[in-house]
Amino acid sequence: MSLTTDTGPTSVHDLAECLTVVDGGSAVVAERGDFSRRIPARWLRLMGVDAANMAPATGQRRFRSTTIPPESRVRSVAYQESGGFWEVRFEGETEPLELTFDRITASDSRERIEGPEPTVFSSADQPARALDFDTLDSPAAVRSLLEMVLRFGYARIHGVRPDQSSLRELVARFSGTDPAIQRPMVIEEEVATGSEAPHSCAGPEPHVDRPYLDSMPRYLLQLCTRDSLAGSDLVLVDGMNAAQTLAMEQPMMAAELSRWPMLFTREGTDFSYQALMPILETGADGSFRRITFNDRASVDFMCPDDRLQACSEGFDHLARILEREGLHHRFRVQPGDLVIIDNHRVLHGRTASSAPGERTLLVGHLERAAVLSTWRRARSGNLD
Repeated sequence: MSLTTDTGPTSVHDLAECLTVVDGGSAVVAERGDFSRRIPARWLRLMGVDAANMAPATGQRRFRSTTIPPESRVRSVAYQESGGFWEVRFEGETEPLELTFDRITASDSRERIEGPEPTVFSSADQPARALDFDTLDSPAAVRSLLEMVLRFGYARIHGVRPDQSSLRELVARFSGTDPAIQRPMVIEEEVATGSEAPHSCAGPEPHVDRPYLDSMPRYLLQLCTRDSLAGSDLVLVDGMNAAQTLAMEQPMMAAELSRWPMLFTREGTDFSYQALMPILETGADGSFRRITFNDRASVDFMCPDDRLQACSEGFDHLARILEREGLHHRFRVQPGDLVIIDNHRVLHGRTASSAPGERTLLVGHLERAAVLSTWRRARSGNLD
């Protein structure tokens, strides 16, 4: 005989949380504020955060999901104020399951998954988007810097020692030490010269880096180590704003650029890179996620013949939007200045200079998973 009965809501007024056992224990309804979700008992069984469920070293489940019986039923739920978790008891099990509401709402919370809400550039707060290198020993400063990057797509650091060791130190500071998400650290040197020089660098028109790679770098760290290039500013272009502008002015063109991928290539005597990806990418909710625009690396759309005209017109219209002054931020960099750029949102380039001189940048990369992990740890005060 089953001991399960539907229970009234067990609520926590201070947290505005409520769990209700429904359908004879085959499901639980979780509610907090505007959030409401019906969770099957078997699925709820997989969400536990107690030691019996989770391996402390990895934060992942200790067991396979197929070991949970399909007919699992919840017997009772109760909130444990001393521990700050919900205690869920299942039929046929003697030990309760510990469950937090953050675990239940994780997939519904953009802040937990994506970080702060992305927003377009604002010239008014541009000067505030910079920190001094010496302050980054503080978790609060790291959190502030990464929130700038997550929200606006870029941030700046002043006073960095202009050498590779400093760039490596910052990459380690922002990416943590989890080997599962670390890649071998590669630091490259880019030299920009005056346009009169015989070997001027690619640019200066704004672009995203390396769209010809299947795993296009997410965050770029550019550290200026020397600069004698007079009259040339770094230019950042708000790709989010450009995508939204195209969607408002020419919605059909924006749809075409989201639908049909572009072939991006880089060819040389000893290398050949190619990747297909849409110029505009949106998430499941329709919001903007990525812009991939590089005039020099784009070759052709992979689309039916009858759609190429619309795609090419969309490409041209977007290129003209990206040239609008209102989307641009210009500033000078000098040795010791570092800029972190979201390579999926912000295009970068430089203004032209015919004067002699050079600017040397050391460039490193960060993974998004690493940045979000560091931001969450800094927000909770657990950053070493």
